[in-house]
Amino acid sequence: MQVKIDDLIGLEAYVSILGVRIPEITDYCYLGEGEEFNDAIQSYFNNKYKPGITLFLGIFDSADRDNAANHSIAPVICQICVLTKADPKKEKATLIARNDTWKAALKVIGTMDRDMEETNRANLKNRLRIETDAKRLIPLEKEANVDAWGWGFEVTFNIPVNSLKY
Repeated sequence: MQVKIDDLIGLEAYVSILGVRIPEITDYCYLGEGEEFNDAIQSYFNNKYKPGITLFLGIFDSADRDNAANHSIAPVICQICVLTKADPKKEKATLIARNDTWKAALKVIGTMDRDMEETNRANLKNRLRIETDAKRLIPLEKEANVDAWGWGFEVTFNIPVNSLKY
């Protein structure tokens, strides 16, 4: 899939579509409506949770830099989490939750990697780079006091911003 992300709205839209493209994911939630990350996750699981695996996006930091070809890019650092509920009192329930969300997290990373390969065909001025730290999936346990289990990882979207700056 040829991906073009011009701004934060486009970034969020791209991640939300991953929730549709990956069959193991049953819901998507953007974490950034003025609540702390854990509070937003707790609110989601208490009020909106659909059984299954949920993909979460949080946008945390950005910068501005020029690359060697004098094209401006804005690295946007995000956290992506895949979580599901599991009853820790049931035998192996948390192991099953961690296994299912681990596989879903790897599919998210693999899908973004494939999308980046497709995007590499774009000309340099419009090329989006997605960097994932696939070497480090962070286990999340009993997240936000709602028995949510899964995995999180950081992603940096390097968005071309010449058109916004000049």
